[in-house]
Amino acid sequence: MGEVRAQVRMTNALDEMLVRRGQLAPEQVRSYEASALVDTGAVRCVLPPHVMQVLGLQLIGQRVAEYADGRQEAVGLTEPFTLRVMGREEMETALVLGDEVILGQTALEKLDLLADCARQQLVPNPAHPDQPVSKLKQVAADRVCSTENEGRRMVNALAADLDHILHHTEGLWDELRGQRIFITGGTGFFGCWLLESFAWANDRLDLHASATVLTRDPQAFQRKAPHLSSHPAVHLQIGDVRSFEFPSGEFSHIIHAATESSARLNDENPLLMLDTIVEGTRRTLEFARQCGAQKFLLTSSGAVYGKQPPEMTHIPEDYVGAPDPTDPRAAYGEGKRVAEMLCALYAKQYGLEAKIARCFAFVGPYLPLDIHFAIGNFIRDGLQGGPIQVKGNGTSYRSYLYAADLAIWLWTILLRGETCRPYNVGSAEALTIAELAPMVAQTFSPPIDVRIAKTAVPGQPAERYVPAMSRAEVELNLRPIVTLTEGIRRTVAFSAIYD
Repeated sequence: MGEVRAQVRMTNALDEMLVRRGQLAPEQVRSYEASALVDTGAVRCVLPPHVMQVLGLQLIGQRVAEYADGRQEAVGLTEPFTLRVMGREEMETALVLGDEVILGQTALEKLDLLADCARQQLVPNPAHPDQPVSKLKQVAADRVCSTENEGRRMVNALAADLDHILHHTEGLWDELRGQRIFITGGTGFFGCWLLESFAWANDRLDLHASATVLTRDPQAFQRKAPHLSSHPAVHLQIGDVRSFEFPSGEFSHIIHAATESSARLNDENPLLMLDTIVEGTRRTLEFARQCGAQKFLLTSSGAVYGKQPPEMTHIPEDYVGAPDPTDPRAAYGEGKRVAEMLCALYAKQYGLEAKIARCFAFVGPYLPLDIHFAIGNFIRDGLQGGPIQVKGNGTSYRSYLYAADLAIWLWTILLRGETCRPYNVGSAEALTIAELAPMVAQTFSPPIDVRIAKTAVPGQPAERYVPAMSRAEVELNLRPIVTLTEGIRRTVAFSAIYD
């Protein structure tokens, strides 16, 4: 029997999204056609380096490829692209090696195509001749093995990031083996990354752990992350963080990440903001005490420091400044200060190992693009065709940590951090908003225009929100790994497809 080949067309998924939004002409979509070798013995698709270059794809990580002779080699993994075969299409990633396009078994299963070796051709599954039908087993629908011979599951768009987290948290996860953890705010930006990384580690390390997630709207979470809401180790509990019913049984670790971080809520209803933070933290701490939890993580905020003095380039954990207690706009920061005090009180009175992460600014998949985060607004502007709008004069300083690195930091602080010793979580690499906007604009092809609404006032001190990172670096060996440029690119690619 001879080899089986099929005509395939591959296109840049981000280009296609821009065409749908009217931001790119159809003839500008990068594509490549080839007579691909069908290899049912290969799990993944394979693209030669020159094809990846023609498609304009970026690498999102590495995988270990095993050859027929038993040799193993670390090779690049592309970001998702659109694969079309015999009138059927799917999002796919590929290993980068060799000199010809190869269709692997995962793509064939997703496209519901079979290799007819006798006739040396690819044919639709006779059971579904008109359209592909995906079979769902007792695994989350969007997960993929971390090596090529672990199985044949569907691709998680965050697979490279999740492998990155797993690699840099090696040795931490044994503490969670066989344990039950409880997470508030599990459906938000922080929570999704904690759950993604927990589920990934749980599956790959056979931890046999489980996570109960408090949520006010399980239906919304199911729409947002169906592979997480349906994961067998993830259990959703409906409730408000201020009044939720305590689930039965023992839990070893509690992560309290529930806070409405909306600047609009802080401005329009600061009392509700304060109540949610303080009452929610007290309720969660009381649950931790009653369920016998060993460790508790509070995701606090750099807002506890109040306004950063303009002469202080990086704000350290031992800075004793504070928000103005008479300013209603300080409700969020004051609420986080009280939350930290509650952690200290429960640690002293009940022996709870309460860990505190003072979080600053971040970028990554799942970041809301429609609230007060400048970097999210800029990405939204770019995805809508621009221009990118800077509402102020652009002189404010910020720094950003990529979400996958954020997950590494939070798990490390929970499992290795010192009780009631706050750790700043973020990046020390400061840049102005005026510098950030063109950095985001350059991610798009062609680059998006940037407009700055106001002119800087000469001599006026710039507002800063930038943490000092030496404590986490020295004591926990934590540091940013993914660059800001790469973090923005990954966020744009994810948001273009999934938001």
